[in-house]
Amino acid sequence: MRRLTPFCRQGGASTLEATLFAIPVIFVCLLGVELVQVHQVKQLAGLALHEAGRAASVSAGDSNVINQRFAQALLPRFAPAGKHLSTAQHRDATLARYRSIYGLPLWQIEATQFKPRRLQLDLIYLHEPMQPWLRQLLKIGSVSQDSSQNELVSQARRHGLIAIHLTHQVVLHGDGLKRAR
Repeated sequence: MRRLTPFCRQGGASTLEATLFAIPVIFVCLLGVELVQVHQVKQLAGLALHEAGRAASVSAGDSNVINQRFAQALLPRFAPAGKHLSTAQHRDATLARYRSIYGLPLWQIEATQFKPRRLQLDLIYLHEPMQPWLRQLLKIGSVSQDSSQNELVSQARRHGLIAIHLTHQVVLHGDGLKRAR
């Protein structure tokens, strides 16, 4: 007959304790990865908005020029191209996917002239979390706090997307003002 030591009597308690400890640790690590991803997207969108602001300053705030320059400057967000031939194709495929799945644009830029020769660019960029469970949590949370004034932000929350808000102010240059007249 085999004699049981005090360590043998636990019968898997340490495995259970390790599992119960590992679950929250993994959860926190996954949230950390999501936060890093959102921060990276915010930084890239901010740089692209700054570039769009430079284009706006010499084009008198032409919305087509602003959106084209923003889309061009945002290409690093879509690198590597993956299964697409280029980052531009990856961007266009992502735009199409957002429209087909969510019925929403990937971004929205509004240009508002708030002083003579000054323009404010307001960007709303939609980010899709990598983790499906996080999207579900965001959907559930959007039901209780859907008091947003912007319709795009409200719709994004209902789909479990993160709306990133950025603002950039631009001084319009004389050449751009002459072309606008």
